[in-house]
Amino acid sequence: APGAVIGFDTYPSSGNDDDPCEFKIVVLQALFQTDLQRGIMAATDWLKQGSTQTPRCKSAALTLLGRHGGKSVTPVILGVARNESDLKLRARAISTLGTTNDDSVIDPLRDFAINSQDNEITEAAVYALSQHTGERAMTVLSEVASSGKTTAQRKLAISSISTRPGEPAVDALFRIYDSDQSVEIRKAVIYAFANRRSERAGTKLLEIARSSDNIELRKAAIGAISRRGGDKAIEFLLNLYDTEKNEEVKDQILNALGSGASTYFVDPE
Repeated sequence: APGAVIGFDTYPSSGNDDDPCEFKIVVLQALFQTDLQRGIMAATDWLKQGSTQTPRCKSAALTLLGRHGGKSVTPVILGVARNESDLKLRARAISTLGTTNDDSVIDPLRDFAINSQDNEITEAAVYALSQHTGERAMTVLSEVASSGKTTAQRKLAISSISTRPGEPAVDALFRIYDSDQSVEIRKAVIYAFANRRSERAGTKLLEIARSSDNIELRKAAIGAISRRGGDKAIEFLLNLYDTEKNEEVKDQILNALGSGASTYFVDPE
């Protein structure tokens, strides 16, 4: 279908080649390729309040602006994110703000992530923040991870932090783990540690597996150690098994060893 050229689209193609929106999208794509400024102007018109374009056409305009418009189109996308009545389009616009790496959108994204009553909006904001490489985005993700409205939102922010390169991400994960007593949140941090090559993260997992007073956290840490992999992991798990008294923990160690503690997880480059 012609619309497939766009890439990710909130609104699926109708499958009808005679759909006027399909044709409009192809024309708009061509305009972006041949005359970028006219393409930006046309897409901006599609997204103005009162526009009669369909949600699918508007979604395509957002995609093209995000991909080709640069920071100059941030106010247009932000306007849709704040004022559009269609929830899916608002979420699409918020997600698109992640492609700009424009620091001016961090505060609005924080507002969407922290204060929105709609989970779809919050998730879109967390996704957009995860695409921004700056220190401020990391700070806001940490804030959502620590004080988001729902556990699911907090876990999503923790997962986003776990994919960010460098020690600041590990620092943030340590702060979240140490400041929160929720078993579910702590388990989310343990899973995040499994994705880090950091020696500090590995040492923390060993500490939790060996001495946490919560069985569920110990079991999660054992699984995370297995996923990190390597000879040290196997040696640790074997030694822990020999000294462990709790049968539930011993079963988890056997499961971890059986799954093969030889797969390596590395930090993003």
